[in-house]
Amino acid sequence: MVLSRYYELLKEYIEFNTIQDSKSFSKEAELTMKWLNNLLKKQNFDIQEYSVDDCPILIAKQIQNQNLPTCLIYTNYDLELQEISPEWKNNPFHLYLGKDEVIGRGVAENKGQFIIYLASILELIEQNKLWYNIIFLIDGTQNKVWANLTEFLKKHQPSLASDFCLFWFGEGVGESPTLEIGQRGGINFDIIFSKEDEKLRELNPNLEMIKMLNKLYNMNNKIAIPYFYYNVEKTQPELKEIRRYGTNLEYRTISVPNTWGNINLEPTLEITGLISLPKFEKTKSIPKTTSANLHMKIVNRQNYQEIINGLQQRLKYSIPQNLKTQLIIHEAYNPCKYNINNAYTQKATTLLSSALHAPLQHKQNPIGIKAAEAIQNHICPNIISLPLATEGSNIWIANEHLTTERIKKLFDFCLTFFSS
Repeated sequence: MVLSRYYELLKEYIEFNTIQDSKSFSKEAELTMKWLNNLLKKQNFDIQEYSVDDCPILIAKQIQNQNLPTCLIYTNYDLELQEISPEWKNNPFHLYLGKDEVIGRGVAENKGQFIIYLASILELIEQNKLWYNIIFLIDGTQNKVWANLTEFLKKHQPSLASDFCLFWFGEGVGESPTLEIGQRGGINFDIIFSKEDEKLRELNPNLEMIKMLNKLYNMNNKIAIPYFYYNVEKTQPELKEIRRYGTNLEYRTISVPNTWGNINLEPTLEITGLISLPKFEKTKSIPKTTSANLHMKIVNRQNYQEIINGLQQRLKYSIPQNLKTQLIIHEAYNPCKYNINNAYTQKATTLLSSALHAPLQHKQNPIGIKAAEAIQNHICPNIISLPLATEGSNIWIANEHLTTERIKKLFDFCLTFFSS
């Protein structure tokens, strides 16, 4: 029964072409919200709709018993920009049910993983076996919503109060059950140099920008911003791994490798754009203004405000006085570590390992999710980040899929977790 519900819901959900920045996104996002609203209302969820910067947010609640723990499930339905290549076997927005797999854009990413949880919860509601109060927090255009998500969560904290938050982004480690234990933070910003006095012909904002950017890294290829590496955690503390053997639980302490030191999890600084103005002037004159866009990834114990202060200090003492400097911050959020020793995380990881018949793997999220930091700081400290898809699911490329065998195992996990 739960599998047929899953296929039916996934088929409808996949048909919404919610690719970010596509021409049809606004219309498809509106249709998606209506679909979710109608679906959850039929199941007696209390629905509240909001808008943040013209981006829709939906809160759906079913509080069965005040004495039961409350699970907040966060998800978004927009998809990363992707060229629909001819390598797709079928229309990526029409669910293909193969003998051993399902194929479609989003089946292994956020849409498909959400439907696994949703179908399990709806099944247990009908059977009167759901052991949690449920709150869904769903947004569409994550990149726009996340910029103001912290203030939204502060304002609506009473209606989102929960014991733990469950979400997922991306894929696990191989085919193993995977628990994310933390994530990097990020800063997206512009540096703008402007020449205020036209008489200073020898002052070239473009040249000064290039010189400044070259100095952001030292000879050892390390970021040369004052105190940038201060307090950066070199190693992770020991973690407790939980395994199920029959009906018994075994707890053992394991040593975690130098995770932050891995190449994809070091603090990074990337120059993502450089523009000189006037942009299309057909002259050899020196530009009046030059702008650089930069994106920074920061790791545990770094603080974005301290880094911004260090950058401002560096700019103040390394730029010619006659050059006007602006630092514009578009987005900034701190890294965070999840509390993985709470009872809800221990239960979830034990059951997931049992369902997949494999030991649990830990990973850091190298991308950084502003929603995670905001939820952890303002809603509930217990974050459970469980990516259900495998590394071989082809997320973000042609023929994204999830195997039927894994789907069945994931339902074994979900149905047991939410009913006990």
